Amino acid sequence: MQHVYDTISRTLALPFARRAPHLDGAAQHSGYETLNHDVWYRIAFYLTPEDARRLSLVCKGCYAATVSRLLASVEPTDKGRLQGMCLSLSTGTYYPALLLQGLRIGRSALGASQLAAGWTRHRFDQASPIPGSLATLLAHAVNLRTLSLQCVEDLIDASATFGDALVALKSLDTLELLDIGPKTFEVAMRMESRPASLALHYESRDSSSDDLVRLLELPLLEDVCKLVLYRFQFGNVPMNASLPGVDRLHPWPNVKELRLSFCSWLPFYHLFPNLRVLSLWRVWRMADADISIVTWPPNVPLQRATVDPHNVRCLLGTPVHFLDLKSYFLDEEATLRAVQETTPIVLSLWCPDDQLTSSEFWCGIVSAVHAPHARLRYLILTISSDVDNALQWLVSTLGHRELGG
Repeated sequence: MQHVYDTISRTLALPFARRAPHLDGAAQHSGYETLNHDVWYRIAFYLTPEDARRLSLVCKGCYAATVSRLLASVEPTDKGRLQGMCLSLSTGTYYPALLLQGLRIGRSALGASQLAAGWTRHRFDQASPIPGSLATLLAHAVNLRTLSLQCVEDLIDASATFGDALVALKSLDTLELLDIGPKTFEVAMRMESRPASLALHYESRDSSSDDLVRLLELPLLEDVCKLVLYRFQFGNVPMNASLPGVDRLHPWPNVKELRLSFCSWLPFYHLFPNLRVLSLWRVWRMADADISIVTWPPNVPLQRATVDPHNVRCLLGTPVHFLDLKSYFLDEEATLRAVQETTPIVLSLWCPDDQLTSSEFWCGIVSAVHAPHARLRYLILTISSDVDNALQWLVSTLGHRELGG
């Protein structure tokens, strides 16, 4: 790496290359020249973390240019590397934790089992150093901007100082708390950060019937623009617009993007009036809801919506710029109605094999495209079959005239 540094510095005759003025003639003759710090920073941006670490050992200038790249996003892959990272950053001089910008701790780094038939709860041994080591690291990482943590409830349960370290973080822009539980909400109520992006996942535990009330009271959501929720039941959501309890719901006007997976429905517009991106994957119980409290108003267009052919019913009549329809099976009637009533400019479909040769379905799509108020310009198809030439397949299925040319 020293050879690479010397070669680049010596051979590039560029305006931003400069000769160190304090070096004597012999040192200058040896080719010790430096690039502008901004140039080295750009070079470090394209390096792998390992190459950036090696480059940082060449000289002080390289260290200053690469240390931000090294600590911009750290993700240990196993328990040994996690413990080594915690020790190095908590006690190190050259790579101190206060320079850490991003940290992602997955299940493998904690020694927890991966998803198989379902999530399994991970319990830390009393002798495990991991919860305490992570607590110490977070206490020193005062400038942390991005944090993603698995097994959060078990980490809090194993170490009280871990919860206190989470509370003290003040600069988080992106926060992902995965495998949460009641103690996670208690800690979240006291957190000082106000992230712009927040993800909360139930995994090995079931959600509580009062989750919506907990979210309504959570100061952590004050400035959130992107909200991701996983396996929230929302058992106390009013099932009818006239039932008591609707007035207790207050909006989150800052939320622009909402992603629900394996959750029950919400009164979307009432809670998120400025929403622009909506993703509903396996959102259930919508068939039992009063559609008047679920439906998105037609005069408030959405930039992007990811839904299945059944959940799209809450968006019928609403203009959607990018409509992404996802499902393990294709409901032809619901899909065609969605295309007609949301008038997307971009339409993305997952297309099962049995729909590839359905002329009736594709003629319906073409009819929707040629409707008076249609806006469709781009069609994205996800096909499980091997199709060598997608255009040839479309022409052979629909014919030149039906495609309009």
